[in-house]
Amino acid sequence: MGGLAGAGFALSLLVLNGFATLPTDLTAAISPTMVLRADRSAFRTSVVVAGLPFGFGNGLLTGLQSGFQDGLEKGLAAGFATGLVLGLIIGLVLGFRQTACGEVALTRAWLATRSRLPWRLMAFLADAHQRGVLRQGGAVYQFRHIELQRRLANR
Repeated sequence: MGGLAGAGFALSLLVLNGFATLPTDLTAAISPTMVLRADRSAFRTSVVVAGLPFGFGNGLLTGLQSGFQDGLEKGLAAGFATGLVLGLIIGLVLGFRQTACGEVALTRAWLATRSRLPWRLMAFLADAHQRGVLRQGGAVYQFRHIELQRRLANR
């Protein structure tokens, strides 16, 4: 049974690598918000594609292994719960590996809780762009004034 679980896990990894994100051409992107939204979608896809098959496979194998001793339904339920938790953890690890969305979210939350960054970062950057402090070059915001950038970097 362990070999089947390993084969199911390997299959989910192969499927997930088929969804690997390609490097985005930042100069051709429409806006930073759209790039972040596409990366967030790729992160969710990574978590779901790794989590669901592993959870289903583990539930099926655990249920069949326990057989009729504990009852097939009871074994399936326990197996699905364990498999989905493990699948979620594996999916999160692979999502962090393939996209920048998870790291951006963790960093933004870390800095926002310490009052070093606004909670609504993208709205803040869009407002700064609208006021002329930042300029937009494809999918990135850039400082319009080099002196402001130097002053903020030296703080």
